[in-house]
Amino acid sequence: MAYINHVFISGNVGKVESGMTQSTGVKAASFLLAVDSGGASGANTLWIRVNVYGKIAELVMQHLAKGDYVVVAGKLMQRRTAKGDVVTEVKGYRVDIIKKESRVIPK
Repeated sequence: MAYINHVFISGNVGKVESGMTQSTGVKAASFLLAVDSGGASGANTLWIRVNVYGKIAELVMQHLAKGDYVVVAGKLMQRRTAKGDVVTEVKGYRVDIIKKESRVIPK
């Protein structure tokens, strides 16, 4: 059986994080996407980190701003996270979207 790891999601940009150039020379950036999962007054807002690379990262850093409505296509990637020192370390997982393409919808 073939499995497909592809997701389409839309929402409003919450925060565009600073871009960087990786050691390989590839530009990278990320932003948080707020997705309304139902409920009153944003009580059920789902925050998703979207990671972008290459030319798309450059475009995100130049043109994307908080509040912009975007549609994202990409794949899901799970990452392990850790906070705190060795004694009080809290471990968990987060799911990011690795963006392949997107559309910014004008207001």
